[in-house]
Amino acid sequence: MGKKRNLDTLILELLYHENMQSRELARRLRLKSMNRFNAVRLDDKLQKLEEKNRVRSYWYDDQKQTSGAVYYMITVEGQKTLRKKKDRGSLAIEVLGYILDGIRIWQ
Repeated sequence: MGKKRNLDTLILELLYHENMQSRELARRLRLKSMNRFNAVRLDDKLQKLEEKNRVRSYWYDDQKQTSGAVYYMITVEGQKTLRKKKDRGSLAIEVLGYILDGIRIWQ
């Protein structure tokens, strides 16, 4: 499995648990990759996932903030894709799951 697919899977996994802004998504990806993740291309990656109907963006206007923000959420198609990748029994996906679970404990 290539780096592209690993990043797609990690993004889908993060969004499966919580909708978030690209800024927060980039922060968590950096944490999980021990600062090896480069956020420069994240917006392009999110756009491609959106074109494939795996994620959806929406505008959220929080009355507590001065302006709203774009959030991302996983779609039903994204959940199916994530499930298929997990069902393949890939060791990489299994390891990512353990990492995500471990990071969640420390947040």
